[in-house]
Amino acid sequence: MAGKVVSFINMKGGVGKTTLCIGIGEYLAHFKDKKILFIDLDPQFNTTQSLMDLFDKEDEYITYYNEENITVKRIFQSITKITEKHELPKPDDIIIKLDDNMDIIAGTINIIFEDNNKEGGKPRRIKKFIKDNKLRDKYDYIFIDCPPTISLYTDAALHASDYYLVPNRLDRYSMLG
Repeated sequence: MAGKVVSFINMKGGVGKTTLCIGIGEYLAHFKDKKILFIDLDPQFNTTQSLMDLFDKEDEYITYYNEENITVKRIFQSITKITEKHELPKPDDIIIKLDDNMDIIAGTINIIFEDNNKEGGKPRRIKKFIKDNKLRDKYDYIFIDCPPTISLYTDAALHASDYYLVPNRLDRYSMLG
């Protein structure tokens, strides 16, 4: 059975997107023996920070993964010459193994620079990355943590997803989001 892609999305911050993404993923990985890939599309990169902390990889993230651009930014990176064609990275170039059942494509604040470039195919890159690398065959679930705003990254998550989970709080602004 092919893995499912689920985005955790709401235009309002503080409703529990990241908490649910991590909690459900960790539960499925460790109590139901499911293979989970987290993709952190939020420039706040709280999923990345939380999981790096959980697996004692904070220093490794700061000094290696982020410095070497082993992050989701590689998927969205702009071309620099008119004669260039964008090439997606290989999974081994950006997927970080956390344990036997959990992997992550780490987020970074530096993706904010890619959202300004209006290169046409960017919103479809996550979907293409998943499809071209047959990640649905490797993972039972791919969980995407979205930013609390409409952006290139929200569009990319929506294009790639089979399902959307919209956490809410019982207040007017959360429901509007």
